[in-house]
Amino acid sequence: LSRAYQIFTQGGYGIAVFEYTEIINLEPTRWAAYWMRAQTYSELREYEKAIADYKEAIKLDPEHAASYNNRGQSYRAL
Repeated sequence: LSRAYQIFTQGGYGIAVFEYTEIINLEPTRWAAYWMRAQTYSELREYEKAIADYKEAIKLDPEHAASYNNRGQSYRAL
């Protein structure tokens, strides 16, 4: 996740989505990868994709409050 996060923080959103997707393909139960990919989709203003990933992150870790908050922000942005 750290490499993908570094790419994300440098504004390489398209590459970050690819990196997070690769992580998800290898470890489909890693909630943080869904959460960060959702963050990236939000930066790209692809809110429907962000919402889908926040929902998956919530399924995998229902106690992560930021996922609920950010999902709500994505709904508002739509």
